[in-house]
Amino acid sequence: MPISYLDDEQEILDFLKEVNGIYICGDSHKAIANDKYQESFDTIIDFVVKSNKEAKEYFPIFMMGKSSQSLVRKLGLSHSVL
Repeated sequence: MPISYLDDEQEILDFLKEVNGIYICGDSHKAIANDKYQESFDTIIDFVVKSNKEAKEYFPIFMMGKSSQSLVRKLGLSHSVL
């Protein structure tokens, strides 16, 4: 089931609670400069981290292509990662 990055945060979170993992294709280099895409990406990553680390419920994420650039961008903005 596709998740639209144009959905608001609560819609994305509600959808993530209904699936058992996520695949992020990341085919477009334009996603890096798209603020709405990055906001939705951050929502998804935060959900995955909370599920896996805090709730101890395994929620797999599979990222392809340029989606890894979005992950590096998010981690680079974190003060807890060197």
